[in-house]
Amino acid sequence: MPDISLETLGAFVLTSLVIALTPGPNMAYLAVTSPGHGGRAGVAVTLGIALGLLVVGIGAALGLATNTNQMAMKARPTESARRTLRLRS
Repeated sequence: MPDISLETLGAFVLTSLVIALTPGPNMAYLAVTSPGHGGRAGVAVTLGIALGLLVVGIGAALGLATNTNQMAMKARPTESARRTLRLRS
């Protein structure tokens, strides 16, 4: 088990709780779908959101985010992007 201080663990749990309780686009979509299309549609939306989050979580656990970040760092910006961002070659 990793050596994590009680203070760090408490901060992580508090932050996770705040993030979980903050409504976001998933909650807004569910709030719009359920009253308009019924409970079955609400359950379907909830399952779809959960499946999507599962896929993202598995990707993160496998290091996909790190891989994507490394690929982005190796990519060369296009001429249009250079002009927009005023980058020098």
